Amino acid sequence: MRFFSMFFMATFTVVFLFTACKSPQENGVWIPVPKDSSVLGRIDHFIPVADIETYKKNFGPQRDSVMSANPNLYIPMSEAFNKQALIDILKDSTCVGIRVYYGLKTGDKQNSFRLIIVGVNEQGKDLYFQKGSAIGADAGGGNLGGAEYGHCLPPCPGQ
Repeated sequence: MRFFSMFFMATFTVVFLFTACKSPQENGVWIPVPKDSSVLGRIDHFIPVADIETYKKNFGPQRDSVMSANPNLYIPMSEAFNKQALIDILKDSTCVGIRVYYGLKTGDKQNSFRLIIVGVNEQGKDLYFQKGSAIGADAGGGNLGGAEYGHCLPPCPGQ
């Protein structure tokens, strides 16, 4: 009986070690969280849902006012970025956060307000991802960049 118990425990241990130490699932990504002693690393970015709703409610009329005064300007109510865009930025081992730039894409009939997101390192410098990554493959001009064009509330129409 003792032999059977020892055999069972040894088999269980070996099976457990092999299954616990297997490589990540296909398409899995490890996102490192580097030690960050910068000012950015000490900020608590949490905002309660009630405040989010208040800020959104306050933004709408201001947005409409700016767009009425500037009929050739489009300002979206929100932007949404897919998970892959965020992973492409965050998987850089030196990335300690995300920076959001405001931009303006000029057009023949209308200018469009844009949010551009890039990574940021502990020194506060922008980090860009390689064009060959999942979302970088769709970017134009140059091999390094960030993510933009999140003008939609999912589900995005026509996509």
